[in-house]
Amino acid sequence: MQAIRFTNAVFHTSMISGATGPQVVVWNMLKTLRYFPLLLLLGNEALQAQEVDPPLPLEYYEDAVKENPRDFTAQLDLGVAFANAGRYEDALEPLNQAVQLNPQSAGATHYLGLMYASLQRFGVAVAYSKKALTLDPGLLEARMTLVNSYENLGLYKEMIAPLRVIIKSRPGAAHYFSLLGSVYHRLGKFQEAIDPLQKAILLNSGNKEDAKNLGEALLAEGRYEEAIGPLKKASRQMPELAEMHYNLGTAYAKLDRFEDAAKSFAQAIRLSPGFAKGYANLGWCHEKRGEKTLAVENYRTALDINPDLKNVKRNLKLLLKK
Repeated sequence: MQAIRFTNAVFHTSMISGATGPQVVVWNMLKTLRYFPLLLLLGNEALQAQEVDPPLPLEYYEDAVKENPRDFTAQLDLGVAFANAGRYEDALEPLNQAVQLNPQSAGATHYLGLMYASLQRFGVAVAYSKKALTLDPGLLEARMTLVNSYENLGLYKEMIAPLRVIIKSRPGAAHYFSLLGSVYHRLGKFQEAIDPLQKAILLNSGNKEDAKNLGEALLAEGRYEEAIGPLKKASRQMPELAEMHYNLGTAYAKLDRFEDAAKSFAQAIRLSPGFAKGYANLGWCHEKRGEKTLAVENYRTALDINPDLKNVKRNLKLLLKK
């Protein structure tokens, strides 16, 4: 039986959350929602076109509720005022009151869900976000909160549908293309991951893992030539990570570019001296280049680290017979 010469293992170690992850999404929404009445009635885009006065002191909203506790707007304004003061737990009571007073208010229902998400009570946030969307399917902010909550609950498949709606409505929203691509990547749906990740990079999402995830997705789909560019970019952006160089070496090796592959594998093992597969593939590259001594040396090192690498044992045995 002919030996399987190449150890082909793509790393999939990315985390969806990060500098542009869900917490930032919630925080940005809170800042956007600073002036409640305009936003909930008109939406984000309309708010940006309006000139608004600075928010009133918290006591103003508390007095309004004391004067008329059955006033929907007073309760809602108080909840938003608490939220803007960073008092999310205190915001829950007036927001709950507002939802009870006006159960058909999609904005109030969404904002209550947003508060639960801010308090990391994501299961409750999901329930209120879904309810808000039944009242107003066009309320994108509720879908954003839903995506954030699903992510924090580890419900990655559930993130896909609301993300696709957000992207359709906001085709320039680089962060959400990045997030959708990352979700597909995490779920092992590499073909589906490619298009949103390419768009995220084109739109300059700022997430340095986009290139990594795109390169890995292309590599997993056998599109080795296309994988080179994003994998090189990823190795420059995260030069300290051995898997970045290993995956780049894998793409080069698949294209029979053994000199380039050897350089990448060598860098991977410099960064991670216990990386058995890095030594194994470096040995394979040396073998392909006719460098028997270096190939044997790296195969043996790989087996010292991990004696269970059967392919490497076969490769070494066949090479020593030559």
